[in-house]
Amino acid sequence: MKADAKTRAEIMKTIREMWTAYSHRDIEEVLSFYAPDADMVVLGSGPDEKYVGPKEARKGLQRDFSQSESAKVKLSNIRISAAGKIAWLVADCSFKACVAQGEMSMAGRLTAILEKRRGRWLIVQSHFSMPYFEQVVGQSFPQK
Repeated sequence: MKADAKTRAEIMKTIREMWTAYSHRDIEEVLSFYAPDADMVVLGSGPDEKYVGPKEARKGLQRDFSQSESAKVKLSNIRISAAGKIAWLVADCSFKACVAQGEMSMAGRLTAILEKRRGRWLIVQSHFSMPYFEQVVGQSFPQK
């Protein structure tokens, strides 16, 4: 069900502040927006970007920051739904990073599941992915 205005505002604040911390390259601050649970999951678009728990998520952030000089994310087409203390978000992303080869951009999609704990929304699962461009628009599967 669609989130009410208060829930939507709280979730947007959490997501915006998390991405601000990411752009400031502050690992501790980024992790503060995630649940400290051993089964918290962060998925990226790379084949090896599956981080389970805070220790692995920290390694993923360290890797991101060691392979880039800066990064910013802009979200659009954001949809937020909720049921009680659980909420989920879907958004399109524009990800820009400055890497050794220069500036690069990625268009992607973000999903996140959040749980409200002690008055704060914490991310328990997030997934950034990029569309598979070998799959033609209108087709459910890539064509050979």
